Amino acid sequence: MWFIFALYALMREGLDINLQSLRLIRLVAECGAITAASAQAGLSPSSISRHIQAAEARLGFRVFDRTTRKIQLTEKGFTLLRETQVIPHVLDEALRRIRELDESRLKVCISTGLTTSHIAGIFHAYQKMDTGQKLVLSQMSGENVLRGTVAGLYDLGILTGMNTIPSEVEVCHRIEDVFVAITNESDDLPYEGVAGFRKWAAIRDWLLPNDTSTTRRVIDDWALTLRVRLNARTELENFDLMGQLVGMGMGVALVPRRAVGLMSQRKKLKIVSLPKVLKRELVVIRRKSNQVQDGQKEFLNKILFST
Repeated sequence: MWFIFALYALMREGLDINLQSLRLIRLVAECGAITAASAQAGLSPSSISRHIQAAEARLGFRVFDRTTRKIQLTEKGFTLLRETQVIPHVLDEALRRIRELDESRLKVCISTGLTTSHIAGIFHAYQKMDTGQKLVLSQMSGENVLRGTVAGLYDLGILTGMNTIPSEVEVCHRIEDVFVAITNESDDLPYEGVAGFRKWAAIRDWLLPNDTSTTRRVIDDWALTLRVRLNARTELENFDLMGQLVGMGMGVALVPRRAVGLMSQRKKLKIVSLPKVLKRELVVIRRKSNQVQDGQKEFLNKILFST
């Protein structure tokens, strides 16, 4: 084993032989010719020759004896391959264990536009299962959920649906999310029809999602079709916080219907019926190039909500 320690010493001094060069040296030795090795490696013979020459220069000895007819290992070259033959297997085992670590974790990122009730419906049933997986949960803006899922940082992303989905991801679950208007318990509700709602809405201060969000665009389009003016006094992405502020009398809001039941100020809120259905679509996305793991399938099957 002396050669491994010698090789380690060379690496510490910066005179390393990289794994690619070591793999090519082994391939040439097995094939008995650079031309045959180049066909298997998908590289040109000249490229393999440069790799070998560079490796020999770093190691300080010749790995092959070359003649016009054949190429064969020197004694030092033979020792190099014999004493390092375990390295590819060690690397493969390390990569296998790293993949197992990834497979034992389900990394999910949800949009800040989801509420406590959404999270309960999405995760509750899955958490009660004994999957052996650790759930790693993150929350970011919808834009960052999309970017992170495309980049492979998350196994699944949950966000408001959009008109165009990047080609790198696919939608694997859809959730219909119907909205209602909420106001403080002291508010005077009566209005009749669309015209009455317009008058009611026009004189109130609205708590609305940020004007850059997909949900806000859905709300604005809905208001435009009804010719309803919504005076945005406050913009925020958190619907649970909206419910608290409405309960304190700081305005009125449009929120997911399923969110109202779990709002801390529920007893101080009134639900206002809308003259036309307002809804958005939530989607669960995954990166296409990632293999679908059993944990992802179980997670999707346990989501309580769907379209």
